[in-house]
Amino acid sequence: MKLNFKLNQSNTPDKCEHCGAPLDDDAYVLDVNGEKHYFCCSHCADAWKNSENK
Repeated sequence: MKLNFKLNQSNTPDKCEHCGAPLDDDAYVLDVNGEKHYFCCSHCADAWKNSENK
């Protein structure tokens, strides 16, 4: 049996925090109070930021 999986040995998530899309090498990173948040695009980062401010 062959297993196909990726070990994420860094602290970088593999999915967008807003929509759940897979992240590639040029993910959009938003720094909020010293904590990094990762998104697939600036639109998801903006939507996430707006939902956090409500």
